[in-house]
Amino acid sequence: MLNLTVRSKLFGGFGLSVAALLAVSWLGYNGLQTASSYFDDYRAAARQSLVISESATTLTEARLAVVRYALSPNDTDGQRAEKLLSDLKASKAQVSQFFAGSPQLAELQALESDVVAYERAFLDFRTSNAAATKGLEGLQKDGAEFRALLTETIETAITEENAAVLAAAARTLQEFLLARVFMERYGLAADPADLTSAKTRYANVEPLLKTVVAAQQSAKLSQLTAKLAVEFEQVRQQAAAVETGVVAQQEALTERIFKIGPAISTAYQTVSNEVIAVQNEVGPKASAGIDSTLSTTLTLASIFTLVMTAIAVFLGMSISRAISAITDCMRAVAAGNLTMKVFGSGRSDEIGEMAAAVEVFQANGIEKERLESEQAAVKGQQEAERRRMMNELADSFERAVGGIVETVSAAAQEMQAAANTLSASAEETAQQSTAVSAASEEAAANVQTVASATEQLAASVNEIGRRAEESSSMSQRAVGDTQTASERIAFLSSASQKIGDVLNMISEIAGQTNLLALNATIEAARAGEAGRGFAVVASEVKALAEQTSRATQEISGQIAEIQSATNASVDAIENVGETIAKLNGIASTIAAAVEEQNAATSEIARNVQQASAGTVEVSSNITGVSRAAEETGAAASQVLGSAGGLAKDAETLKMEVTRFIAQVRAA
Repeated sequence: MLNLTVRSKLFGGFGLSVAALLAVSWLGYNGLQTASSYFDDYRAAARQSLVISESATTLTEARLAVVRYALSPNDTDGQRAEKLLSDLKASKAQVSQFFAGSPQLAELQALESDVVAYERAFLDFRTSNAAATKGLEGLQKDGAEFRALLTETIETAITEENAAVLAAAARTLQEFLLARVFMERYGLAADPADLTSAKTRYANVEPLLKTVVAAQQSAKLSQLTAKLAVEFEQVRQQAAAVETGVVAQQEALTERIFKIGPAISTAYQTVSNEVIAVQNEVGPKASAGIDSTLSTTLTLASIFTLVMTAIAVFLGMSISRAISAITDCMRAVAAGNLTMKVFGSGRSDEIGEMAAAVEVFQANGIEKERLESEQAAVKGQQEAERRRMMNELADSFERAVGGIVETVSAAAQEMQAAANTLSASAEETAQQSTAVSAASEEAAANVQTVASATEQLAASVNEIGRRAEESSSMSQRAVGDTQTASERIAFLSSASQKIGDVLNMISEIAGQTNLLALNATIEAARAGEAGRGFAVVASEVKALAEQTSRATQEISGQIAEIQSATNASVDAIENVGETIAKLNGIASTIAAAVEEQNAATSEIARNVQQASAGTVEVSSNITGVSRAAEETGAAASQVLGSAGGLAKDAETLKMEVTRFIAQVRAA
């Protein structure tokens, strides 16, 4: 009997009741011929009770079918509920027949409008349920298309390295998936909290979509964002349809079906009680004529009553306990217990069908938890990928800019060394020019001595010869000194040329650094908020590169002036060498003239005047060489200072690049 359906149990119980009543009625008919009038009244009451019982049974079956349909909508339960309600309305002719002239007729006729309202409420529930189901199907279809578009947008953003679109699209996908889960749960369980969560998530999607539209920078992303906006509007419309359908079906179920059904059952029970009261009133009136039959009838009635009471208690306990147990299971599942064993699983009656529906809810809850775990894992993977891309960007920038910074630093150090060499050369040139100047002054003094001794030429031939030899020796030393000075100036010219080459190389490096800083600024602008710090450092690198370029240009101008002064010094030293060579020739002439002193006195005087003019010219040229050497030393000091500043700038640039790379890797 445990495997029988609730319907079968109820039919069996009521069937036994009807059978017992018929048996008692049959015994009373055979034994109460003399009380036929009373028996007719009693029989009418029995028929009324039967009609009420059948109507109540039909109503109970219809309500069970409605409940089954509400728990698990299907055409079988829906059609059965409609048929039972139609049969209940069709029984009004039978009710009018058996209750004609009865005071209960007005009450039963009033229930007909309630039955019609109950049927209308159920039909509205089916209609709204169909609308909600259609909305859920549309939501799944449009949601899948929207998700595919988002996925394509994310892939395109990764390909185009658009970090802003990638972040906004990933967040949009997360919010949309959560909204979809909450809306589908609301369509199945009608929990207002799920509806509120779904609306909140949908509201979060709108500003994120606007962010994606604002950050897109390509034609393909523009097309995708336009499609996303259209598809999201369709998703919102489907969600609104689901909400409307669920609200309507809940209103029909809770405000009408669950209120009208119990009211009709109560009314049927009231009429049944009134009919039973009539039976109880008619029965004692027939006791006088049918004592013996009544005794038998009462005995049998007592037996049947005990049996039916036991059956009724059994049916009531078995059905109510099962319903209470399955209700507890539903509450536990609603509270989040997804692992408990559902009561009634495997039963073949209506309780088993309800248990199967609860197991479906358990499976849906477990699937939801799995989806949430997967979403958390995907979010972690996206964060790791973002960090990997930032580290790769930092490594690439370090390789591109680090080498240039090292080159600039090395060039600055080399420039300092060259400037030191140039300064030392200029100092040595000044010393040599001072020595040459002293020698030329001494030569001038000797020439004056020769001039004063011209008047005593006859008496001083030997002295003139000695002086001529000294003059020749000093001229030779002066020639050696001028050659040394010429070599020093040539070395100074070569050093200044090398410095110019180094400055050109530094200028080229500064230009390349400026271009790299410009490219870094462009890449930072593409990265948006994520590249703001990168843009600041790139701007500082660009400023340092421009400062380095200006410094090298100033140093190049100064080096050009040094080269010009060096060339002038070379020309002056060559003139000094030529003059000293002439002086040497004059000294030789003086030595020869000693032998012809008497004949060449006038010639000696003239040559002495020329020698005096030559020594003056030599002294003047040596002064120019000394001044050029001083200018060269000053320029070398300026080059050294500029090289030191350039070295400091290169070190600052290196520190800024290191700090920027550390910031990028820490982001």
